[in-house]
Amino acid sequence: PELVIIGDSSGLKALLHIIEVGVDLTAMTYAIRTIFNLYMINKNILKAIEDGAVKVIMKKVSDGACIYELWAILRILSMYADAVKQINVLMEFEFYLLNDSKKLMEIYEEEKKYMSLSRVVHNGTTVARKAVNSILAQIYKAK
Repeated sequence: PELVIIGDSSGLKALLHIIEVGVDLTAMTYAIRTIFNLYMINKNILKAIEDGAVKVIMKKVSDGACIYELWAILRILSMYADAVKQINVLMEFEFYLLNDSKKLMEIYEEEKKYMSLSRVVHNGTTVARKAVNSILAQIYKAK
């Protein structure tokens, strides 16, 4: 019952935020363990995917933090189609942006003209907004 209550409240978002910020390694480790235990309830996994768990975990893994624990969580998430799509999109887009500065500038020019990504920031889902904010940060950093 407690696992369902935590998952239904803003508990998952708070735990993901602790992992994302990652200032205190002990707090991050406890958050990771708690999320792992929350995933015993199917509903919590779907909620975590919706709340952006994939992006947070992928970022922390690429930063080299708590890799084994986070890979265990990512393995659980990868059993769900939505999470797999998010993982694939993030990996492909990040690879694309990091390896083609010309294309990055093309995206910047298109964004200036059409504001497509900016509209997603205002109207998209939580996951889409986070992803687009990350993309926009990359674009403006490269400019």
